[in-house]
Amino acid sequence: AVIRALAESGEIELAAEAQQAWLRALTDIRLIIASRLGIEHDGDREGEEANDETNADLMMRDIYDWLGMVQGSLVEALE
Repeated sequence: AVIRALAESGEIELAAEAQQAWLRALTDIRLIIASRLGIEHDGDREGEEANDETNADLMMRDIYDWLGMVQGSLVEALE
């Protein structure tokens, strides 16, 4: 459902079933990224120094944060 929606051009309208598929997919992707970055709890990112991270780690953290924003926006729109 997510891949089909992304293949469309322009604005996307999601049916109820597709909305739930998107939420599940976003959650799954964020869990995979969190696992790779060693994020297990909300506070795991506190106090980390950027110097210890590679460019790939920094990019993954940005993607993780962005997906969280997208997921939050979708939840707000559904409410």
